[in-house]
Amino acid sequence: MYLKKNLIFGRLLRSILISIFIYFSSTGSCYSENIINEKYVSLTGFKINEIHNIDMDTSEIKIKKDNIFKKFYNYLLNSNKEPEIPKKFDFSIVGAPHYASDIEFAVVVVASALYSVKNNKNYSPKSTISLSGDFSTNGYIYTGLNGVVRLKDDKMRINHDFYFYSQTSDFWGIGYEMGRYAPKSKFKRVNGVAKVDFMYNFYDRFYIGPSLKFSYLNALYFSNISYINGEPKYNFNLGLGASIVYDSRDFAPNAQSGQFMSFEQLVSPSVFSNSGLFQRSEFFYRYYYKKTEGTVIASEFHLVSVYGDTPWTVLPYMGGSFRMRGYYEGRYRDRNIAEVQVELRQKIFKRNGIVLWLGAGNVFWDYSKFKMSHTLPCFGVGYRWEFKNRINLRMDIGRGIGQTNVVFSIEEAF
Repeated sequence: MYLKKNLIFGRLLRSILISIFIYFSSTGSCYSENIINEKYVSLTGFKINEIHNIDMDTSEIKIKKDNIFKKFYNYLLNSNKEPEIPKKFDFSIVGAPHYASDIEFAVVVVASALYSVKNNKNYSPKSTISLSGDFSTNGYIYTGLNGVVRLKDDKMRINHDFYFYSQTSDFWGIGYEMGRYAPKSKFKRVNGVAKVDFMYNFYDRFYIGPSLKFSYLNALYFSNISYINGEPKYNFNLGLGASIVYDSRDFAPNAQSGQFMSFEQLVSPSVFSNSGLFQRSEFFYRYYYKKTEGTVIASEFHLVSVYGDTPWTVLPYMGGSFRMRGYYEGRYRDRNIAEVQVELRQKIFKRNGIVLWLGAGNVFWDYSKFKMSHTLPCFGVGYRWEFKNRINLRMDIGRGIGQTNVVFSIEEAF
């Protein structure tokens, strides 16, 4: 009788222990399911697979998955937030329709990334890279890859810019008078450029190093070939040279303070091109002033000069997405150009901002023939949306003399 009572009591105790164990395991308060599945329940003498055979009331739990549009919305909603654990490779992609006077309606897709290169035990400041593609209704095709690789704690930089595009373009000829008054002609331009700068930090914020540039342009289907003055319709050349840079910007893709100054000298020997010897000099100066939180004044001066037997295909020109944004890219071109612009950047609400800018530019054959009366004005307004932390998508509308230009791009114009 005693043994029988003990047996009944033991079974009852074991049933109580099993019930308690199942309750805590189902709520996750005791052990995780993975741990339970790997162990025996020593108190009851049962294996876990025996417990699972016990009949229990359970209901199906369905997890509703977000559709692709909801996922994209959530991605954009949080794209500018810094991750709790910094990413070694922070990748983003965005696309949008846009319109520009030279390419008409188009769709652009831009993929960009911020990443750090490890140097021994430390990581260098953020490097940048972006890949973009643009396709329009008038047959314009563009693809480009550019960025800055920062190595050895930013003691070494590799600037790279590769792009190719095919476009039916308007062409007014060479010089201010032609650009201002000549009837426009048309041609199809096939253009490819590859440029690499190797920069070394030699003192404080100064960098110096060699530059290499290859360019190719083939002009097809000229409606008025007399505008190129009997020169060949195509040209390829290789330029060799050096650059010196001073850079104290706080963040290169969207600076709020600091200065940037650059001088580059390239030489294209006739042995590396299908034209004679020529040289190209380019100078930049940019200054950024943070007036108040969310208010930045940015300014830039840009000068380009070419010397020697320079083909028309590589003459410097004004207009486009970065400077003199109110003008058709390439309408005004000559052996020398000088440009200046000042931009007010104002954050207005959360990730949204606006910009206002004024600019002026001049093209001239040589410095003795510079005329202040030929200076072209430019002004515009733009919208900014912070896509990534301090990386903006921009939509600009620029106005020049008799022209309007619309630009959509990633990162600031300068």
